[in-house]
Amino acid sequence: MPQISLNDTEVDRLKFGPLKWYSHKGDRYPGLRMAVTKTAKTWYLSKRDPRTGKTRSIKLGRFPAMTRDMAWREAKVKASRIDNGTDEQEALPTFLEQLERYIAFRSADRKSGRAPLKPKTAKEYRGCIDNHFAKWADKPLDKISVPEVEQHMDELQARKPYAAQQLHVLVGAVFRHDRHVKLDPPRLKEQTKMQRRKLDRSIPWADRLAEIDAIDNLVIRTCWLIRWHTGSRENVLRALTWRDVDLGQGTMTFPRLKKDESPRTIAMSAATKALFERLKGLHKTWVFPSVRKNVHIDQLDRLKLTCPGDLRHLWHDAAMIAGTPPYMMRWLNGQNLKAGEVDMLGHYGQVDDLDSQREAANAVSTVILKRCKIPVADAVAVA
Repeated sequence: MPQISLNDTEVDRLKFGPLKWYSHKGDRYPGLRMAVTKTAKTWYLSKRDPRTGKTRSIKLGRFPAMTRDMAWREAKVKASRIDNGTDEQEALPTFLEQLERYIAFRSADRKSGRAPLKPKTAKEYRGCIDNHFAKWADKPLDKISVPEVEQHMDELQARKPYAAQQLHVLVGAVFRHDRHVKLDPPRLKEQTKMQRRKLDRSIPWADRLAEIDAIDNLVIRTCWLIRWHTGSRENVLRALTWRDVDLGQGTMTFPRLKKDESPRTIAMSAATKALFERLKGLHKTWVFPSVRKNVHIDQLDRLKLTCPGDLRHLWHDAAMIAGTPPYMMRWLNGQNLKAGEVDMLGHYGQVDDLDSQREAANAVSTVILKRCKIPVADAVAVA
C-alpha cells in the first residue's frame, strides 16, 4: 500500500482511476486509509477488533466534504467504540451527562487523597456551561463539532477572556474524564494569560485598618481582622465552628485546606486570640454567624482600599519582615507544604510544636500592629 502525507493538498492531487489504497507516511494517523476509485475518494479506518481478532474496514466519509482532520476525529470515535466493544448504534453520553459524571467523581471521597469538589465549585461549573456552552450541552460527545466550538471559544475570549479560559479547562476535563472515550476536546488557540491583581503597597496600613474598623457589623469586622492576622483563606476561615477553635490552647483547626483533606491545627497569636474572644457567645455553632439565618457569614465584600484577598498578601509581607521561615509561613496561613519541607518535617509533614508556631504568629502580628501604629499591648487589651 503506497504511503503519502495524508493531508488535504496531497489527497486532492491523487488521480481517479482503478481502486487504489493509500496510508499515511509515519505513525501520526494509524489506521487511516484513503481509497481512490474512478469516481470518488473515500476515507476509511482499518482497525483490529480485539473481540474477534479480525481487522475491520470502516467507511468514514468522502473527500473533499470530509477533510483529513474531520476523518481523523471520526476515526478515533470509531476506534474507541471497537476497543470498548460498544455497539455502533449505542450513543455516547451527552456533554451534560458526562459533566455530571465528572462532578460526581470529583465530589466523592477520592482514593488519591485529593480534596473533594466543593458544592460551590460544582455550581460554578454548571453555570459556566449554562452561560457559554448551552448550544452543545445536550449533544453526544462524538457529535459535537470541534471546529465550531473552538471558533466559539476564540470569539468568547475576545469578549470575556477569563470565561473562555474556564470553559477551555472545563470542557477539556469533561472530554478526558472517561479514559475509554478517546476524543480530542475543543481548545483555545492560545490560552488566556491570567492577570493577577496588583496590590497597591503605597496605601498606609493604618488607613486600611481604619477602613476595616469602620465596618458596623462586629462579626464581619472581626473576620477581616482575623484574616489579616492569620493570612488564612477566607472560605476556610468563615466556615469555622467553635468545635474548631480552642481558646484555652490558643489554637484553631481547619477541617480541610484548598487541596488537602487533612485537618490542620494552627496556633494563634495573642492578638488573634483576643479577636476570637470578641465573638464568644454570639452563636452556639458558628464562629462567624450570619444575622439572616443559621449559617456562617457569606463572602466578604470589597472595601474601597482593600480587597479581602489583599490581607493574605499583607500578612505574607509582615511574615517576611518578621523573618518567618518559609515552611512556617505556609503552615500558619494554610498553604500546602513543599515536598522538601515535608521530608524535613518527617513522614507526616506536621509542624507539631505549638510553641514555635505561636512565637512565629506573635512575631507576624507584632509587625502588623506596628505598621498600623497600634501598640501590641493596647491591641490585645482593646480586643
